[in-house]
Amino acid sequence: MTGKKYGIIKNVFTNKQLEEWKNIYQKGKITKTLDGDSCWGIDKKSVLHKWFVKTVMPVIGNTFKKDAKLIFSSFIDLTVPLKTHTDIKPLPAGENGKHYVSILIPYSVNNEKQNIGVASTMFYNEDYNLIEKVNWQENALIWWHSEMLHNSGDFKESGIKSKQYFITHTYV
Repeated sequence: MTGKKYGIIKNVFTNKQLEEWKNIYQKGKITKTLDGDSCWGIDKKSVLHKWFVKTVMPVIGNTFKKDAKLIFSSFIDLTVPLKTHTDIKPLPAGENGKHYVSILIPYSVNNEKQNIGVASTMFYNEDYNLIEKVNWQENALIWWHSEMLHNSGDFKESGIKSKQYFITHTYV
């Protein structure tokens, strides 16, 4: 990784791989985000945790520290734009460490892949000034340090009804 605190890495995944992952995530328990959006999550207590560590973590971890560990990962169907925030989350019970990176894998927009490039993730400095709008790309990985301010952009203004993606929070 470079000295940057966020970025995009293109062509990391295949469509087939992400479709398989989505199907497996959705075999887990569905919950709701604070805004009421559908979320299929995986954490240390999940029956899917071993599958995630064996299958997903090696693929997303190739770019990052090998000792990165999972706080939480989920597949989300976002319909309510996320406000600017950081990803400082509680570490798993009994664990020590420091927050590392969040990894977003764009999946679809309005449940269709062809318009994925109209969606974005926005990054801000500590004064909440926009640094960069990173447009989503198919089969890409968008990452940022957990303390980095970011949001989903007001995608409703662009005529987007929903964004589907995988998000993984890590610590070392």
